[in-house]
Amino acid sequence: MTQSRPSPDAYGRNTTRSFRQSFLTAYASRIGERLSVTTDEVDREMAASAGGAQLLPVLAAREDAVRDAFEKQFPALSQHAPTINNREGWVSGRAAADQASLHGRQAVTSSRQNA
Repeated sequence: MTQSRPSPDAYGRNTTRSFRQSFLTAYASRIGERLSVTTDEVDREMAASAGGAQLLPVLAAREDAVRDAFEKQFPALSQHAPTINNREGWVSGRAAADQASLHGRQAVTSSRQNA
């Protein structure tokens, strides 16, 4: 996000704030999509394996416990659709999320450190 530079709008106004908000929303949304796909793939693999059949009831019980704890912590949680008002930020955020590594054991490095 810091490497992308938002361009001024048609009236010459600074669009940094809307760019960043759209970028972050798009990034989070796309990472969520990628994680959901990966979770579904792992679930299918576990269900197909012999050991998975024994582990699935344990995982299901854990998922129920987590859901119950979450609902107790946040009983009035509501959902709303985010407002995206900067297309350039949205496109950049999705592109960055597509390139992001989802492997938690790899070191995170800045491009500035590598230069």
